[in-house]
Amino acid sequence: ETKQRKPGKVGRALNTFFLYRKAHMARAMELTHTQFPKGHPRRTMQMILKVVAESWRLEPRAVRDSFQKLAAIETKNHQLAFPTYKYNPRTKGTKR
Repeated sequence: ETKQRKPGKVGRALNTFFLYRKAHMARAMELTHTQFPKGHPRRTMQMILKVVAESWRLEPRAVRDSFQKLAAIETKNHQLAFPTYKYNPRTKGTKR
């Protein structure tokens, strides 16, 4: 889940869906494991993420709102921890 970053590189604050995904990833892996045992060609990270995305769409508004509040807290804490941080997206031609 976590990418290797350059030392000193600050990542973005997690948004609503990423917080949900982080909280539900283990459960989604269990579900896909029961449907597709380890080594099965359809048991990939892409399939696991599809399970998480589908469950996110089915969540009631109250659950989604709770993750929205968590994301706001995450953003606030990120701003406090890294006050000079500025998101700098790569353009299409920019290499890593």
